Order: sequence, then structure tokens, then C-alpha cells
Amino acid sequence: ALPISGLRSTPGEKIVRNLGGELVDSVCDCTHLVADKVLKTIKFLCVLARGQPIVTSKWLDACRRAGRFIDASPYILCDLASEREHGFQLRRSIEKASASALLQGYKIHVTPNVKPPPWAVKDVVECSGGSTLNLMPTKAGENVVVVSCDEDAGLCVCAVRAGIPVYRKDFLVDGVLKQELLVDAKLDI
Repeated sequence: ALPISGLRSTPGEKIVRNLGGELVDSVCDCTHLVADKVLKTIKFLCVLARGQPIVTSKWLDACRRAGRFIDASPYILCDLASEREHGFQLRRSIEKASASALLQGYKIHVTPNVKPPPWAVKDVVECSGGSTLNLMPTKAGENVVVVSCDEDAGLCVCAVRAGIPVYRKDFLVDGVLKQELLVDAKLDI
């Protein structure tokens, strides 16, 4: 099952359907993502966080020629420019994510003005094994963190006073790309 975006009304969509696959709306239901380059979209981050293969369209062409879905590993996306820019290797990040969930056991509150918005970040957190907190935490706890932005810094004062770490969105976005907890992404409050 592949996510719909990027394949809608394309030859790729036809290949998937002809091989008996399906296109899905939810990243939680997908098994592969077809992409031409590394993206910091919610869908891309969620699929990566789940350790699912992110492949080029050459995989679909090879599947069409084989008449069935084939092993995706030779077709894992390699976007050297983006990988160099962001300091990670996509193949390695997929392997790490498939072995263990980056945010397993984490409880994360996302403040209102973070971009992407909290409702979207929730998907990334959950696909990474964590859970989201609707309300700003006021007591420190193991693996309780806040993700915020300069605009919302004033909302985080109580959390900081309680000893709760407050991070920029890079803690999540770049953290998922690298499959590392980026504790140096703290927001200065």
C-alpha cells in the first residue's frame, strides 16, 4: 500500500493498481513511499519514522517489468545533496527506524504556532513511537518534552521552571531524518 500523494493520476498509480496494490490516505497504512527527493513533509517524515522503504519511481518500473512487487531495497532513494545538507544517510535512517522507534516512551507537547502545526506534528510523534500531550506539562517527568518556537516562548516559561526541556521543531524534523534525539535543538527562553 502506498500513500496517494505523488502518485495520483500518474503512471505509478496505474502500476500499483495493476499489480494488486492499493493507494492509501493514511501513512499508518502504507508500506512504501515513492519519492524523487528527500522532503520534510509530514508524509515523508512519518513513513521514515516507521522505518518503511522510501523508494524512487524506478522501483515501480521494475515491479511493472517483473509483474509483481519486488524487493525495494535496491531502489531506496538516494538524494546525496539533501542528505549532505541535512547530515544524514536515508538508508541508514530507515534501518534505524525499522529497528526501534526513536520517540518510544516520549510524551511531547507541541505549542500552537509551531510549523508544521501541532495536529500534523502529532502524526510524526506517533509514527516515531511517542505520544502527544494536549496541555502544556507543568511537572517534569521522564521523557516529557515541549516542542515550541520563538513566537510561543512565553507559553513555555512554566515548563522551563519545572525543568522540562523545550526544543525547536528541529528536535523532531531533523531528529526523524537522522534518527537521533537532537538535544542540542533547545529553544532559548
